[in-house]
Amino acid sequence: MKKKILGISASFRRNGNSAQMLQAFLKGAEAAGAQTETIYLADCNMHYCTGCWHCKETGSCVFNDDIHMIAEKIMAADAIVLASPIYFYAISGQLKTMIDRMDAYYQKIENKDFYELFACADSDQACVDTAVLEIRGFISCLKNCHEMGIVRGTDACEVSDIQKGAHLNEAYLMGTSAGRRSDVQ
Repeated sequence: MKKKILGISASFRRNGNSAQMLQAFLKGAEAAGAQTETIYLADCNMHYCTGCWHCKETGSCVFNDDIHMIAEKIMAADAIVLASPIYFYAISGQLKTMIDRMDAYYQKIENKDFYELFACADSDQACVDTAVLEIRGFISCLKNCHEMGIVRGTDACEVSDIQKGAHLNEAYLMGTSAGRRSDVQ
């Protein structure tokens, strides 16, 4: 059985730096035998969480939008790759909105491996630290889910900048490792 890996791109630029890292990761995973799929959050219709707590009372969100499709795909995957540009030392608004809206699914998402790919203009890898903490907070709300790897794509402001360093290769190699993992149940 092939491992199912879901890539989630949180950039509005389909060929932006974080999106290129995601493509490299998924190519590596496919080369190792995994089945991959990509969701572009910019193409999704997602309302903001209003804190109404309908999800706590009923187990589902009050809004009927694409968050349900995203959650279903996350639950069906063995591994999830979150790729985001860094905006002001944090994940993009699209990814933050998705995470906020996952509240109805926290108890349903379990036994997943998570990988993180970040692209930031700064040369200091610490520029990604807040984003890593945000994703770790999300993962900690899920059952038996684990952070498996991070690529910090620094010095990546212009679209082609990510191609100048080793970050695409790092993402590809992480993808090959993720794709061949044999612990799929």
